[in-house]
Amino acid sequence: MFECPDLTFLIQGMVSHGRVELLSHELSHKYLQMKWNAYGKYIHLAQLVLYILYLAILTSFASNIVYTNELEHEAEHDVAMQMQSRTLSVGASTSKLLKFQVIDMVVQINRI
Repeated sequence: MFECPDLTFLIQGMVSHGRVELLSHELSHKYLQMKWNAYGKYIHLAQLVLYILYLAILTSFASNIVYTNELEHEAEHDVAMQMQSRTLSVGASTSKLLKFQVIDMVVQINRI
């Protein structure tokens, strides 16, 4: 089979000198089509696949962070509600003791 020498410098010369009429010539079109068919489309496809993979990993990472933050916020809210309800339901004499117990619970939950 016939192997074409690398004539990229010719195409680059046409581009750098602004010779649009030479770039639109049938021979230039055939040369660029041959290079595209040889390896251009495979490189483009590989870059597309890598980009999609990167985008999927980034999206899953970002959604995991948001979901984790929501769970932590809900847990803190639940503890605060429990603390509020326990403090209101207990008499004034034992409320200080219960507050310290609830604060200890919150500290233990935050350690986890």
